[in-house]
Amino acid sequence: MSGNRFRWSMRAVLLPAFALLFILSAACDDDGGGDDEASADVRTAVEAAVDAWNTSDVEALLAQFTDAGLQSSFEATSREEAAQFLPEFIGDPAITSGELEITVDGDTATADAKQWAFGELVQPTRISLVTEGDVWLIDAEEDLPVEIPEGATAVDLKTLEYQFDFDESAITSGDIAFAVENIGGEDHFVDLSRIPADLDIEQALQSEEEPAGIENIGSTDPIEPGGEATMVFAEPLAAGRYVLLCFIEAADGEPHALKGMVGEFTIE
Repeated sequence: MSGNRFRWSMRAVLLPAFALLFILSAACDDDGGGDDEASADVRTAVEAAVDAWNTSDVEALLAQFTDAGLQSSFEATSREEAAQFLPEFIGDPAITSGELEITVDGDTATADAKQWAFGELVQPTRISLVTEGDVWLIDAEEDLPVEIPEGATAVDLKTLEYQFDFDESAITSGDIAFAVENIGGEDHFVDLSRIPADLDIEQALQSEEEPAGIENIGSTDPIEPGGEATMVFAEPLAAGRYVLLCFIEAADGEPHALKGMVGEFTIE
């Protein structure tokens, strides 16, 4: 496996799945119910996970999860497996703050992040926690619906074998959001990056080295045939050249991007 994002990268697949847990902060907390002391303990547990992520402390991060939580968030079958791949991704991109609502019910709790961003992407999420002894641990997570904000231009983006279908002329500014629909017969996802104006994408895809000047914006989760996703950005995209890629492997083991699943657009 190459470390090059323009080849096949675990980052593009795993980050959307497990990064959701860490885009939380006590800056805008609103306890939704339950005992105040327990709610504070839940908040502390989440803050500890955030701090571990931001400081790239793998050991401290793993300590905030149950075994089930590691499976749910990292798709890891064991702590050892998670400890092996986390160092490649932990701490990048940085976590931003967002709203957190806590509800406690006995020895279980939920923490809802109503609005936060991991990298440039906004994705509300619900975190489930349980107590082990006197310690609150993250046990699962699930996405909450993403709404395209008023004023943003919704751009329809369809994925299929092996291409992205969208109207580039609809992108007249950086204040956009993508409404993604997989109309193909295979799983696809969308990985969006800002790239240098003179980058040769085809050459970059074949390279073992990651090109300089790549700014990853974010990725969707893999989308099943007939499925949908929404990409909402925390801030309008800056002017520049952007590339859409899908790194999911086809049946022959070749990433979709190497089969031509590449899209481009420019924001003036």
